[in-house]
Amino acid sequence: MIDLRHEAQKIDIEFMERLLKDGIPMAIVFTKADKLKDQAAVKAFEQYESVLKSKWGDTPNLFISSAESQLGKDRLLQFISTIV
Repeated sequence: MIDLRHEAQKIDIEFMERLLKDGIPMAIVFTKADKLKDQAAVKAFEQYESVLKSKWGDTPNLFISSAESQLGKDRLLQFISTIV
């Protein structure tokens, strides 16, 4: 889970790289999307996605969410149900 309001952090990228190196599947859930205006949320997501693509050429499953507004809840629950 990554706060969408912040740029990619070195420690988060290092953790993700370790998971990939160890063959551990992952998905990234960007939280607090409701705290940004729609366009700012899209821009923040695209910037983070760009960082991930520059590192790996591909990205794990990415989700934008908000606990407060329930944004992304159904899509995330559907994804979880497919892997459980």
